[in-house]
Amino acid sequence: MDSNTEVTTVKKRERQIADFLLWQLLQQIDREDVYLTGIGKADNGRPFLLNTEFDFNLSHSGDWVVVVLLKRTTADEVVGIDIEHPKKARNFSRLLRYYAQPAELAWWQKHYDQHGAFYLSWCAREAILKATGRGIGALSKVVFAVDRHQFLTKEAPEGTLLFAQSLPFYLACFVEKYQSAKIQYYGWGGEKLSSAKMILTTYPVTHQE
Repeated sequence: MDSNTEVTTVKKRERQIADFLLWQLLQQIDREDVYLTGIGKADNGRPFLLNTEFDFNLSHSGDWVVVVLLKRTTADEVVGIDIEHPKKARNFSRLLRYYAQPAELAWWQKHYDQHGAFYLSWCAREAILKATGRGIGALSKVVFAVDRHQFLTKEAPEGTLLFAQSLPFYLACFVEKYQSAKIQYYGWGGEKLSSAKMILTTYPVTHQE
């Protein structure tokens, strides 16, 4: 098997797992019909459920796959998620200089946990941009105002960024209308989804032209 075929096989397997987890999440709320209605793909490549009551997003890194499902309260409400498994070395400083403003770079340089700080910076931007189908080419269009612990961008609506670093991977999720009491977390236990707990830090996301 050549490398291109292997990559294609892995990506196909990851998508199959994501589809399975999406189906399982919908089963939790007795809405398998939403999955059966079908999944489309926008012009920018972002997948979406044809049943517009819901939005979803997915991410994978290493051996991990995550899916977020949103029951909309408005017709165009969106959600985005990103995970990163820190299995490979990255030049954090070089990457930050590519997309971050000087104040954020200085904040990272002084941070006691540079790994966690970098993955907050990176995953948050990915999750925010994925909510509207934007790619990593727009990373610099999301600003982290470190003095206010707030993200600013014109690429996404107002919302909340949730960040977790107590898992085997770093996770960021953008939710347009965040209500903590209505969020449920699940993990796959080998046979079924089980309720899970997650320690999260929240950051406001402000739409700014």
